[in-house]
Amino acid sequence: MAALFNEELGAVIQIKTADATEVAQRLHDAGLAKYSHRLGTITADDRITVRRGERGLLSVSRVELQQAWSETTREMQAMRDNPECAQEEFERIAEDDPAYRCSSVLIRVRI
Repeated sequence: MAALFNEELGAVIQIKTADATEVAQRLHDAGLAKYSHRLGTITADDRITVRRGERGLLSVSRVELQQAWSETTREMQAMRDNPECAQEEFERIAEDDPAYRCSSVLIRVRI
């Protein structure tokens, strides 16, 4: 879990499960294979699961994480813009959105 929260330059990318082999090859070809690690998956029940090997480290609903991440933005928008619109946008996170219904994996790339 410490690898997720450090000050090294890097990124987490979300890709379709079907593209994992191709993405891994491209990372390898770019010399990034040893810096790239599969982190977790988005499951059919709209949860984000993070594992280390076979051990589960975290399993949380996408809505819960996304709303926690967006809370500060919602508060700033409410003060700066229209409070009702800010709240509507925040609540939309919990709506069933097909964009979050794909089979995908999360990969961390440390640069």
